[in-house]
Amino acid sequence: MIFKFDDSVGNIHGQQAKDMADLMLQVSCGHHHIDCHADLWNCLKMNLLSNNQYLSQWDIQLILGNNSLRDISTEKRRYFSMVVVGLGNGMFTPREALELVQKSSLIIVENEANDWAVIRKWIDLLKNDRLYKNINSVVCFRKDQGDLCAYNAGSSGQIVHSINQRKKKYGRGIPYKVTALLDSDKTTPADSFSNEKNKIIEALDGAGIEGHILWKREMENYFPESVYRAAGMISPMETVPSYTDEEWDFIDIEQASFTRYKKKDLPTLAEFLDKSSLLSRIDSKKDIYNGELMNEIQMIILKFAKLS
Repeated sequence: MIFKFDDSVGNIHGQQAKDMADLMLQVSCGHHHIDCHADLWNCLKMNLLSNNQYLSQWDIQLILGNNSLRDISTEKRRYFSMVVVGLGNGMFTPREALELVQKSSLIIVENEANDWAVIRKWIDLLKNDRLYKNINSVVCFRKDQGDLCAYNAGSSGQIVHSINQRKKKYGRGIPYKVTALLDSDKTTPADSFSNEKNKIIEALDGAGIEGHILWKREMENYFPESVYRAAGMISPMETVPSYTDEEWDFIDIEQASFTRYKKKDLPTLAEFLDKSSLLSRIDSKKDIYNGELMNEIQMIILKFAKLS
């Protein structure tokens, strides 16, 4: 995440100055970035970091010794969120920005016990993607550190409630810290979303959250037959109908007669997924996101990057 400092923070005093110093420390320790011009940076160093009025000498050295703090690549500017910190209308005050950076980034899911295992695996497998590895590796780092985590809605029907509850906690900062990922539950690509899904979309839009509804039926459809066999959820002797890729996208695998798979087995199934198996299910269909053509899982990870 990038925190862009407005000139209005250059000469603040009292509690706002303390909040600003604490914000700079939290941003630095959290491996985020500060965007400001050289004159403002020098002003902040002189007013906030030149003595021990607001921070200890150790904390000051942590900030000043962080060589990546203000080193923001064009790539990061493209994919990370930018929070404007200042005293003007629409800006985040130093206190508001400090509270924002201290909160965890959340992915609202229907069932954390099952879904989070798959999401973690997707992030791990694409960590070293040829085109997006610099961004994907940051998302993976956030996930490993526990700064990016799942928020369990409990069911699809509880997602709207979960969004409303997070709005109370995150306020207008919610678009920077919360997203949602859920199944489409479609049985064909031409299906319309259910009324329940449309209510979720409406709630996401109302909160300013860029969520994601899977293109396929559910997470189970992102695993090829070979992974189900490797996990022992399709018997070696079992014959599977000759589904096209699109047909496989929308079958209810849990109810299929050829598999022993049950919903509780999703985390185990994820353990057997490798990168080539995942790409075999997603690389045939791509779409434009942020002006670039990419597969769906990469698109999802870039949406997570906005929380990073």
